[in-house]
Amino acid sequence: MAEEEKKEEAKEETKEEKKEETREEKKEETKEEKKEETTPEKNAEHVEKPAEGQAQDAQPAGETAKGPAKKKKIARMDINEIEKALKHVKEKMGGMGSHYAQQLLKRKDALKQQ
Repeated sequence: MAEEEKKEEAKEETKEEKKEETREEKKEETKEEKKEETTPEKNAEHVEKPAEGQAQDAQPAGETAKGPAKKKKIARMDINEIEKALKHVKEKMGGMGSHYAQQLLKRKDALKQQ
């Protein structure tokens, strides 16, 4: 009788060990999945290619080594910055119909009146 109990206990212990192993494996898998989600993929779609005549090491306009530069508020721009922003809006946004473009024009008029 004692031998049967020992066998049953041994079976239960092995079952518990297997459960613990599977739990650990699942934890490792989830950790790996999280790492994959947080690491950016280096696909050709995500990589920006420099324009012709532009150095590969050069950073895009408005960006620093730390990341994209914070946009300056329209109320703090001078006339030269307004002109530059309006030129950019015309080229990239296709016109002056956006709210941003309208605000730039208002600021330009206000600076000219001063």
